[in-house]
Amino acid sequence: MIHATALESQQSTHGWGIALLIAIATFAFIAPTLTQLEFSSGSENLNVGTVIEMKRGGPWLVPKLNGKPRTTKPPLTAWVSALLIPSESVEALSTSDQSKRDQAYTHLAWQIRWPALLLSCLMLLATFDLGRTIADARAGWIASAVCASTLMFLHFSRSATTDVQLALWVTVANALLARAVILRQVNVGYVGAGIALGLGLMSKGPVCLVQSVVPVLVWCIWTALRHGGPSRASVTTSNDRDDPLLSSPSPRRDWLPICLGLATMLVICVPWPLFVYIRNPNILTFWISEITREGATNLQPDPFYSYMSFFGRMMPWTIFFIAGALMAVGLDGRRDPRRMLAVLMTFLPIVIMSFFKDKNDRYLLPMIAPAAVLCALAVGEQFKARLSRVRADDVVRHLHFGALTFLAIGFPIAGAVRQTGLTRMDDSAWFSPAQAASLAIGGAVLCTVGWWGSLRRPALVVVTSFIAMMVLQIAFIRAYRQTYDGRSEMKLLADAVWQTVPNAVVCTAPARPPAKAQPADLPIYLNRVCPPVVVDGKADKPLVVIYLQRRGNPPEPLPVAPDTFQPLTEVRWRKHTWHAFYRPPLAPASETSASPTSDVVGADPRR
Repeated sequence: MIHATALESQQSTHGWGIALLIAIATFAFIAPTLTQLEFSSGSENLNVGTVIEMKRGGPWLVPKLNGKPRTTKPPLTAWVSALLIPSESVEALSTSDQSKRDQAYTHLAWQIRWPALLLSCLMLLATFDLGRTIADARAGWIASAVCASTLMFLHFSRSATTDVQLALWVTVANALLARAVILRQVNVGYVGAGIALGLGLMSKGPVCLVQSVVPVLVWCIWTALRHGGPSRASVTTSNDRDDPLLSSPSPRRDWLPICLGLATMLVICVPWPLFVYIRNPNILTFWISEITREGATNLQPDPFYSYMSFFGRMMPWTIFFIAGALMAVGLDGRRDPRRMLAVLMTFLPIVIMSFFKDKNDRYLLPMIAPAAVLCALAVGEQFKARLSRVRADDVVRHLHFGALTFLAIGFPIAGAVRQTGLTRMDDSAWFSPAQAASLAIGGAVLCTVGWWGSLRRPALVVVTSFIAMMVLQIAFIRAYRQTYDGRSEMKLLADAVWQTVPNAVVCTAPARPPAKAQPADLPIYLNRVCPPVVVDGKADKPLVVIYLQRRGNPPEPLPVAPDTFQPLTEVRWRKHTWHAFYRPPLAPASETSASPTSDVVGADPRR
């Protein structure tokens, strides 16, 4: 028993080292791409706009977004981002020199995104711990590599959003709760999970409980009914009569650490919403709307099956993911109750969230950690001796390399053909024929070597997939940055304002229904509050008014400049155009002090 314990400890230490190397390698591969995309993501722009306003002197306790208190989301993400950005970086955004201003925004992109990427890499370490608890150390580091190389992780890990923070704290909470209910490390498990859940609640609200506490609670009830409790569920997987789990305490004695964890969670997450509620009791209605998503947006409800996209987001590991899930539920003939915890952590939150109105892909980010553990269970079968593996294991490996090869070869080829829709803003293809050929040949060679070598060295399944996906994400970002989605639709308009009327008050006129929300990147690239209501009257500063014209079927008529206004610029963007008009100052500052603005510019001037 002593020898087995020492060997397990050695393997765990070795596994932690591999997981750390995976996290470092992931950061090194993704970090150079952080500054290549403009602030074009709606969810990230909300955080960036909040942070900029905080650094301009706005309140920190209840931050503001475009001049209004941002109380619909907890402020932890904004606090963390603002703490790591120097005030000088925000001041540099208002320089009149466009080249220096562009450089300042590049610096800002790095300063606000590298902490998000670091938190994502810390999530990989928590994924290792979860995999080690549910299976073993090898499954842990495999799960870390799998998680890092999924399409979902590569898509969202680079953005400074509340979803990245939520994914980290949910994964940490899941890892600690797994320690508590499986390894019976109740003190560190429940109290540590309480801290993580408190931070998760301060990141995005109660959804973290659905993604962590609910699956663990359901698992505990299931094991109590089927195996006599979490402790017995752990014992049933061990053949060692001296296993320390045999002497694990009764779950009834867990109440003290559970209460301590709950108290810790409440101490972290209650003060801020309580403070906001005392100041504005009506905020409760908005919070309920944010939680249920009813009325949070004016969009139509997403289909119930929207989250089926999770299987695609797990590429290139989808085949191993399905195989691991089937193994976990016992279809391979081996029943290990611990594996069911990974199944519940993955699928139960997805089922629950499917009943809500809005179903964005980024909401699934916290579930990739337990899903990666399920993948690791199937990948681990490749490490068995060739004679002891069943034929299905080889079939799964072949299918996996087939999917990986399809991505490695198909993506650059598709990017070189304009008819696929992968085009830049100038309507050119993403890749030149030479670039596509280089990527495709390199991908084919890498996948072939990995597939052949994995017959004797199963670790090449993980290594090959990890390297291939990291290289593909670099190629993707380099092309994506020249597309409409990778660029900010308001930056060109903001540059025109800085060049012509740098000190103007910029407002957006009400759009015709269905209304399009004011772009969140407008206040970012102007580095000022841009009120959505247009005010007219005596003013000592120029006034810029922005109108939206949709080029639909039929197209909307061109907006007409209001009286005393003249055209400034227009920005064509996919199916709509932004028109900007400006008016010079009406009077010196001394006159306007006695004549406050009061008149609102009339409705949309298009007739």
